[in-house]
Amino acid sequence: MLQIKSLSTLNGVYQNTGITKSHGTYNTLWYHLNSIGQIDTITSPSATITLLALDNGKIRATLETEGSTSKSIEIKGKFKDGYFVAKPKRSAVPIPLLYGKFKNKQVQLSLNQDNSLHLDQLHNEWGWVFLFLANNNTSTSNDYKKVGE
Repeated sequence: MLQIKSLSTLNGVYQNTGITKSHGTYNTLWYHLNSIGQIDTITSPSATITLLALDNGKIRATLETEGSTSKSIEIKGKFKDGYFVAKPKRSAVPIPLLYGKFKNKQVQLSLNQDNSLHLDQLHNEWGWVFLFLANNNTSTSNDYKKVGE
């Protein structure tokens, strides 16, 4: 990973489809960025994502597809130690002794040595019904090629 000094180093246009994993719906950059904000079902792999640092704690991501209007979201987080860590999305539904459910989604952005965007995502979820516990943990890591400034 590159040690970036400011969040504006992430500014650029990136492919929507990852280059390190299969090219499925759940591998698009737009899907991962939306998982911590608003949910959007657009999955066009031919689209591009433009990232623009608004300040040291916020990034605007804009989805651009051919023949379609662009969509934007703002992602809040913190820039520290050369990474942008988005504010986690957490939810809880506790009903003591009967039912409970906790969800946590986190995304971290950085740059690789070849100037491609590296995205790490953690999603964990656990809960209980009476005394029965269950959990589901998922971690993904994808790289997205930079195609412009």
